[in-house]
Amino acid sequence: MPKTAGRAACWLAFAMAIAAGPAAHATPGPEQAIAYVRAEAAEGIGILGDARLTPDQRREKFRTFLMAALDVKAIGQYVCGSYWAKAGDDQRTRFYAVFEGALLRTYIDLLDDYSGQSVDVSEAKAAGDIMVVTTSVTGGSSQDTRSLDWEVLESGRTLKLFDIVVDGVSTTDTTREDYLAVLRQAGGDLDALIARLPPATP
Repeated sequence: MPKTAGRAACWLAFAMAIAAGPAAHATPGPEQAIAYVRAEAAEGIGILGDARLTPDQRREKFRTFLMAALDVKAIGQYVCGSYWAKAGDDQRTRFYAVFEGALLRTYIDLLDDYSGQSVDVSEAKAAGDIMVVTTSVTGGSSQDTRSLDWEVLESGRTLKLFDIVVDGVSTTDTTREDYLAVLRQAGGDLDALIARLPPATP
C-alpha cells in the first residue's frame, strides 16, 4: 500500500505505545542511516550474487543477513495493531516464533532478484522515530530503475530496518493489512493469526 498520512498516524501511535518500554526507539541521524543502508545493501546484493554459493547456501546466508538487519519485534508489534496490547505473554512468544519465519520468507521473495544491481542514495528524511533513506536500484537482470525506501530505526545502539518500500508499496503495511483482516474476523484473538502463519523456518 502506498505511504499516506494515515500510515504516518499509525506509525506515530505505535511509537508512542512502545516509547516508555525497554524497546524504545530513537531516530538515527541522516548520515548514520545512509551509511547503514549502503552497507546493508552492498552486503545483501553481494550474498545474492555470490556464485561460489549453492542455492541452499545462498538462501541460508541471506536468511541470516535478514535476521540481523530486520527489527522483528518492532515490526511484529506494528503489524498486529491495537490487538497486540490485548495479547498475553504466551501468545506473543508463540506469535514471534512463527512470525519471524513468515517475515523472512516475505523479504527473501521480495529481494531475491536483486543480484548484481547497484544502489544509489538520493536523500534521507526523518519521519517520526524512523529515518527514511530513499534509493534507486538499477542493473542486474533488469535494466529498469526501481525506487526503494529503507526505513531505519535505532534500537538501543544498533540500527535496524523497519520496512523496505518498493516503488511506493510498503512491505510492512501490506503485512499489517493482511494480519489485521484476520484479527478483526477472529475478534482480536492472536491465536487465530498464529494458526494461519506457516511453520517457523522459511
